[in-house]
Amino acid sequence: MRKKLLLPLLAAFAGLTVSCSDETAASWSEESKTKGHVVFDIRSLHDGSLLDSVVVVERASGTRRVSKNGRVLFEELDPGELAFVFEREGYASQWRVFSVDLDAVPTDPMIVRDDAKTVRLHRTGAQFAGLVKRQRYDGTLVPEAGVRVMLHAEAEQGGFLPEVYETTTDSAGAYLFDDLPELAKVVELRTDFVVDGELLWGMDPVEDSTILLDYLGEKIVRAEPLVLEPRDADVLHPLSANWDGLVAKDTLKIRFSHPVKTAAPDLDAGSVAVYNMTDGWTEVAVVLSWSKDRKTLNVVPASGGWNVEKRNDYTIHLALTADNGSSYDDWLAFHTTYNTAALSALKGLKVAEAFSENGVSSLGSKCIADTTAEVKLTWTAQPKVEYYRAAFRLVGSDDPQFVLLDSLASDVDSAFVYVNYWTTYPIESKVSKVQFAVVPCNRRECLSYEASDALTLSICKN
Repeated sequence: MRKKLLLPLLAAFAGLTVSCSDETAASWSEESKTKGHVVFDIRSLHDGSLLDSVVVVERASGTRRVSKNGRVLFEELDPGELAFVFEREGYASQWRVFSVDLDAVPTDPMIVRDDAKTVRLHRTGAQFAGLVKRQRYDGTLVPEAGVRVMLHAEAEQGGFLPEVYETTTDSAGAYLFDDLPELAKVVELRTDFVVDGELLWGMDPVEDSTILLDYLGEKIVRAEPLVLEPRDADVLHPLSANWDGLVAKDTLKIRFSHPVKTAAPDLDAGSVAVYNMTDGWTEVAVVLSWSKDRKTLNVVPASGGWNVEKRNDYTIHLALTADNGSSYDDWLAFHTTYNTAALSALKGLKVAEAFSENGVSSLGSKCIADTTAEVKLTWTAQPKVEYYRAAFRLVGSDDPQFVLLDSLASDVDSAFVYVNYWTTYPIESKVSKVQFAVVPCNRRECLSYEASDALTLSICKN
């Protein structure tokens, strides 16, 4: 079963610290200035190789760059701590916080130091498996199906986005995470509560220190069984919520184990508070309502909708008391999805140029040569796109799937892409056409690759 991504833990951006162990200072600027430049040297944690096509986003401004020859340059940065997100196909998304420091010698105006910083990314593909069992009142253990299992993974540097991965147990109580960051550390395992009538079963989070295997390892890492034990049915618990990716008009719904006292003085203005962590921990005005049984809390912004122009991380503080006198006082995190309504199929896609390995043009008037190693694609630029993904497929091949090529920056309407896969594996005689596709993307998803939207060219064979 495939993993499903959950929102990173509250601490992911609430308590970010600057990591300096892999940073090397570059030459100091010779001129007085109030802005700094940062060069990122981006490598694979597995073998140290430089990584191209890494999308790097500076969170505060939304500025993004795409690595070439393993490096990305950000210019004109304000001094202080800045958070960056690094994303690449086949690698776990990762955040890092770096400091753009002032010169140690006071100047007027201030001088900001230029730095070169090394970032190492984890490939995905590591696997982690286990069982969830429920302890009956007679002490026997039975497999429990349909339980949500959450795994918190720790990066070698900074943190992952998300830091918590989710999957669900099958009919035998087994769970499998099959696309985790390799060489990462498992920090914690936890599950949802299981409700059976008026009875509750649950478990405390299990701390772990397992290092996930390289995906070329010989075996899956297997955990000790997670045991759900009978819990005090009189204690107030949040049993479920729709934390994962609210859209603009969604209502945040939190279901509790017991009716909550919703009248003053037990419920006052400070009992429920929502903060937008992405927007500097600003408190958000919200409208609250409760279900008739007072077990489900409904939360909507007073403005009528959540911010979905970009993904926003929120946290909610709950200080509630149940009818039976038990209380719940804690912080819970949730997030909005990106607004994907603005994404639409690309228009105007063309092959402007094509070249073979020796640099000779391979684009004919009616076809493209089977020796083609690089093509220049052009298209009509689209607003509100965070980046593009290019792909191609060989029509009629034994493996006719779209093969992903490069990630392309959002501010371009043309790019050269390599088709090394095409030239490495000979084209079968029955393949007479090739299709190219470019799709717009945001941080959460890309539009699908549809053959009907692709550019189809005939292959002229020598």
